[in-house]
Amino acid sequence: MHCVTRKKYDYMVESRKAYATGQNVTKLLREKYVNDINESKMIEIAYDMQAGDYVQFAKEYSTRLNNYAAQLANILADYIGKDDTLLDIGTGEMTTLCAVLGNLPVIPKKTFATDISWSRLFYGRGFASESLGSESEKIKPFVSDIKEIPLPSSSVDVLTTSHALEPNGEHLETVLSELFRVARKYLVLFEPSYERNSPEGQKRMDELGYIKGLESTVEKLGWSVESVMKIDSPAKPLNPTYCHIIPVNKDISDYCEPVFTVPGTDYSLTKKNNFFFSSALGICFPVLEELPVFRSESAILASAYGNESSA
Repeated sequence: MHCVTRKKYDYMVESRKAYATGQNVTKLLREKYVNDINESKMIEIAYDMQAGDYVQFAKEYSTRLNNYAAQLANILADYIGKDDTLLDIGTGEMTTLCAVLGNLPVIPKKTFATDISWSRLFYGRGFASESLGSESEKIKPFVSDIKEIPLPSSSVDVLTTSHALEPNGEHLETVLSELFRVARKYLVLFEPSYERNSPEGQKRMDELGYIKGLESTVEKLGWSVESVMKIDSPAKPLNPTYCHIIPVNKDISDYCEPVFTVPGTDYSLTKKNNFFFSSALGICFPVLEELPVFRSESAILASAYGNESSA
């Protein structure tokens, strides 16, 4: 008796083999499966394969991480107060986020942290507990696609990233539009700058499908980049980090409390035992090991839930 592997999962088998042999998983998927897998899935696979690596790196190279995070915290300190909320997009294993919070003079009242990879958040939650102790309880991690954030419009004071926009070259405008939807006051984006990179660095960014034209895309959407500054000591010299400060400053009457919603919308969700439910849409989102999974493809249609007449 034997099993026949379904072809639709071949990309997972190849990705795991590629990662095990030190190959670039993103490059493999782009070259071989560009017509079969969407961009979000490629990013999820590539980063999920790395789960645990960033925690290990953070522990082995804590001084390097802290030096980087101290620079980020020094900038963010001008925009975050103790009564503000913070959302870290593409937080990964929360290593940078934890180091930033540890360097901030005041901790925001609530910090949301999201990533497309459940596995990385799973490792990150443990790292946060080790690094921050009881302060880690102020962090609310959840799984989501950067293009569909499960929070209401104008609900978070400051949105920040650290090389999270980076792999979304084909969807930069869509991603930024979603960040602007959720933000109240500022976007503080620590991302590579194609236009300021070296020719060799630009070639690498082209090959990996990294973002370009960040400032011009922000302007196209009707906003403006207030300032751009280079961060010292990048982990990869060919991929230097630049801080982009983008004021949002929406009218206070537009502010909304940051509670979980159906991804990319303002439809509210209600927490149940091990899932979140939308009564307006009749769909559920699962919670795995206390980590909510707010991905559109993870939604379960459950119109009968709560309908007494269905019993």
